[in-house]
Amino acid sequence: MDQSLDLDIKNYSVDDLINFFKVDNNYDAEELEERYKALTVNILKSSKSLQYKYDLIDFINNGKTVLLKNITDENEEIIKTVKKDNNIVKDEYEETVGKIINPLTSHPSLQTQKINPKSSNSYNVSTTTTNYIFNTLYRDNYFNTISNNCSFSLPFTIKNVTAISLSGIQIPNVSNTFSNEKETNQLFIHEDGTGIEGIVILPEGNYESTDFPLILESAINIQLLGSTPNRFKVTFNQYTQQITISNTTNTFTMNILTKEYNTISRGKFCLYNTEFNTNATDKDAKTGVNPSNYAYTMGYIIGYRQILYSGLQSYTTESVYQDSLQDYYYFQLDDYTDFQFNTTIGVFPTGFLSNNIIAVLPITTPKYTASFDNNANFIYKTRNYAAPINLKKISIKMISPQGELVDLKQTDFAFCVQVSTLYDNIAPFNVKDVDLT
Repeated sequence: MDQSLDLDIKNYSVDDLINFFKVDNNYDAEELEERYKALTVNILKSSKSLQYKYDLIDFINNGKTVLLKNITDENEEIIKTVKKDNNIVKDEYEETVGKIINPLTSHPSLQTQKINPKSSNSYNVSTTTTNYIFNTLYRDNYFNTISNNCSFSLPFTIKNVTAISLSGIQIPNVSNTFSNEKETNQLFIHEDGTGIEGIVILPEGNYESTDFPLILESAINIQLLGSTPNRFKVTFNQYTQQITISNTTNTFTMNILTKEYNTISRGKFCLYNTEFNTNATDKDAKTGVNPSNYAYTMGYIIGYRQILYSGLQSYTTESVYQDSLQDYYYFQLDDYTDFQFNTTIGVFPTGFLSNNIIAVLPITTPKYTASFDNNANFIYKTRNYAAPINLKKISIKMISPQGELVDLKQTDFAFCVQVSTLYDNIAPFNVKDVDLT
């Protein structure tokens, strides 16, 4: 091919391009594509300079686009003629917008875009979806971060992202139900007659319903009376799943909030209590305590629904024993952009928990067993963007229903992020992708 060839597409008519591509006057898209591939192969095999090959391939791409447009224009003219001959009324879907003069023909024609007025986005956008697997073992700054609050710097930028979703995740169900830090392992007991009293502290951890009664019974007797077995008994009814705490000799008083309870010290571990009180106006008339204060106590977890019990030798829980303090987590994903919509929101009486939450994750397995979420529960876990964004870094957090970080005990886990990106389905041929050797 002559290296002095004029590569300005504006200087060529449709007939000129038909001759250049050596196709018939009644060519179709298939014939044009075959000639385009043949010309491309010849260019790549030629001994011309690499830059000239770039320019020439760009020229034939533009030429192919013009000739494909010519086929479309001819088809539209035929359709219009048929409609006119048969008195077909113009359809509402054929509103013409964006009229542009085509400079490539001797008789300028109009390019039109048909938009369906009943659709919010009638342009046919092509997207591709890719799964990216992350493992907290490979997080940024591993030794100075924790698995449930960390960041990932991507090795390359993912461009033109229109949506992301959490398509799968392994959830380590390892947090302690009975915790020293959160004071969910304490119970105040006063024995009438003897005056013996104290705060009973259960050893931190997680307990099956069959193991819990003996452990709590031992803690009460040893810490209050000095030995076990002794007159305090704890039993579990396997048919009703209820706990009973009793004393074989004396009546006793039991306070599930502990004697030293106060709302300031007890609320210190809850992140939401520093941002907004979840039950600020909902308080018990006698005690002044709101549900947020007593719901995260050992008494509540094992089934007691009153704050104070007194005057009897035995108290049975109103509700059933729970071996988990939290049965779902929020998954936060920060993409460092400002074009997202909040689609998962935690609702409290005086505020919302919504910052970067992409999913709510039900915990469906026993303690110390990973819970795998793969969207089979139909909970929406997708974030759509108002405009295409670029992803270079993400940060994640696992948040409890109370808005605090979940203690995963430095357990690493994996999750899959599904990313939808725009792409050009008729992108120009890129000579850089071809081996010229």
